[in-house]
Formats: sequence, structure tokens, C-alpha cells
Amino acid sequence: STQSRSSAASDVYKRQVSVNGTVKSSVDGLPLIGVNIIVKNTSSGAVSDFDGNFTISNVQSDATLVFTYVDLKH
Repeated sequence: STQSRSSAASDVYKRQVSVNGTVKSSVDGLPLIGVNIIVKNTSSGAVSDFDGNFTISNVQSDATLVFTYVDLKH
């Protein structure tokens, strides 16, 4: 069908971007180390560094990022 082809063609031309940022605590504003950032439904992702920074390359512009963090305070 024509509709299926045009939909598939638009998927091929989705814009790829590089996503970067800094993950900070909502409590004290300090950077969070070791946060997993994954592009939903893919195996692409990154882990935030010592300053809370991360970069993920070749991400579709309409992608959803999933952030996961485990705080092991005693």
C-alpha cells in the first residue's frame, strides 16, 4: 500500500542527533555519578560520569531517554 511505503520512508529520514547533559540531584543539586541513561527500546546509552555528564550519539530526534539510578545510602 502507498501509505505503508510513505510511513516507512519517513522513518528512514528521521534526524539523528547527539544528546548530552548533566544529571543532578533534585534534593541538593549535586551531580549524580553512575546514572544509566538508555535510549528507550534500543541498546544505546551511557552512564553519567563523576560530574554527572553524559553523551549519547546517533539518537533519533524523537527518541525517549530512560534514566535509572540506585542510591545506596545506609
